[in-house]
Amino acid sequence: MEPSAVTEMSQKISMLTLAQDNPRPLYFIGGPGGPGGTGYHQGIGGSGGPGSAPTVHINAHQLIAPHLEHAEVTSEASQQRKIRAAQSGNHCPPPSRIFQGRKDILQQMHVFFTSDTGTQKVYLLHGLGGAGKTQIALKFIKDSSYFSDIFFIDASTITTIDTGLKNIAIIKDSGDLLQEGLLWLTSQVQAWLLVFDNADDPSIDLKDFIPECDHGNIIITSRNPGLCVHAGSDSRVSDMEEQDAVALLLKSAAQQVTAGTEKIATEIIKVRYLSYGHSIGVTMIS
Repeated sequence: MEPSAVTEMSQKISMLTLAQDNPRPLYFIGGPGGPGGTGYHQGIGGSGGPGSAPTVHINAHQLIAPHLEHAEVTSEASQQRKIRAAQSGNHCPPPSRIFQGRKDILQQMHVFFTSDTGTQKVYLLHGLGGAGKTQIALKFIKDSSYFSDIFFIDASTITTIDTGLKNIAIIKDSGDLLQEGLLWLTSQVQAWLLVFDNADDPSIDLKDFIPECDHGNIIITSRNPGLCVHAGSDSRVSDMEEQDAVALLLKSAAQQVTAGTEKIATEIIKVRYLSYGHSIGVTMIS
């Protein structure tokens, strides 16, 4: 085929709308034959015959389908990476392997969340920093089996709260906006659990981020007891009982529990525990 013919054909192809549902076929047809050669001796060559190249039928779908399939695979892979990142951001960690005590608070939380009230349940764990509020929440979650979904959100800043709620929307394929995350929670009448951890900043109105519905479960950990206004029940996390403090000290120091080690640990707690007054202080002593 002459170069000019190829160029013309390319221009025609580029003018077509190559949509996936475009049934319009493209035809590649052989051109006319060239003129006949000069005859041998006195004869004159005859004119060339018509072109006999085959006609090739190619529709738009055949041209674009491979590119569409590649784009779909790329898009799916990108979405999966986005979901995995969101899941990682809202992952609920396990409690400390040396968690000790707090049985009274754990029991109170169990009774509260298993009661059939027909309303949204919000529980506040409040107390000084380092008292063990987050660890109590994590221990409760680990020992519970009645939550359909668990979303753990760092509530220390508006930015981290915003990110956490956006992650819910992404994980549930409902979009990627804060409001879409809240919408998913309000529309799912299930036993989901939302954890707002370290909601200490008094300038943040947590009410703006609590789903407005009569279902679902929420745990808030905070130094601010004023957040009780959002909660149906609460616990003040304060100093550990001496027996629990001794057990925690032995666990964190990887010491075997014997009469001798218990006696030594008890003396240490009596002398130094009052200087710290909370579980982090006990582990620091160890």
